[in-house]
Amino acid sequence: MNKYRVAELRKKRGWTQEVLAEKANITVRTIQRIENGTDVSLDTLASISNALLVPVSELFESIEEEAKEVEIMDMSKEQLIQLKYRKTITVSITLLVIAAILLVMSILGVEINELASGYNTTLSWLAWVSLLLLLIGLANYYLGVKLNEMLDQKYDVILKS
Repeated sequence: MNKYRVAELRKKRGWTQEVLAEKANITVRTIQRIENGTDVSLDTLASISNALLVPVSELFESIEEEAKEVEIMDMSKEQLIQLKYRKTITVSITLLVIAAILLVMSILGVEINELASGYNTTLSWLAWVSLLLLLIGLANYYLGVKLNEMLDQKYDVILKS
């Protein structure tokens, strides 16, 4: 029988079985069975590992069947490659959004400074820095939510195929 570390990894994140089941899109009963040592499909394990953001191989304390171990290690390698690619996409898009914000603010800043030549320079810089931080925060939030949803859909399909 294979020994799983799902309970340990779940508790490390401070999640209940219900939270993990929801994030992995499986039933609480399936989580309970895994934590009690019952074997499950690799698709189910992939869903759990994706929810926990760990390779499938980290869900196991020990694997008894050699063929299953090879299959799990191959899946874990693929997951690690995809996670690295996903991080690269996220960082690249975030940098592009920040660069676009800075470009627009620079262009607007030149135009506004020409119009408001009597405006206090310190207040002008303070307003621009505040606006910059606000826009970066909004962009980061938007990218963190929408981009991750999009990447979750893309990579969940690949990991389960």
